[in-house]
Amino acid sequence: MKLKTSNGIINFKNCYPSIHQRIDRKKAIQNIQILQLYLDKAGIEWGPAFGTLVGIVRHNDFLPTATATDFFILKEDEERFKDILWLLMEVG
Repeated sequence: MKLKTSNGIINFKNCYPSIHQRIDRKKAIQNIQILQLYLDKAGIEWGPAFGTLVGIVRHNDFLPTATATDFFILKEDEERFKDILWLLMEVG
């Protein structure tokens, strides 16, 4: 699949996690902190969504069955978010 950004095309593969593969909580938190750093610095509104938000509300943590993390961004920030993807790919 391809994603068009102002800096070029990002090629990616849709990877759906296995229902048996739970998230690595420590790694997920590190990834969220990196995401927060970049999005906040760019002034992009974002926050938890779907199962991630349910986990926060119900468990003050991830859902015990979580296989991914979910976030929202505002439509008006979509193009700036796409450009930040390049930076996120650099840091892994």
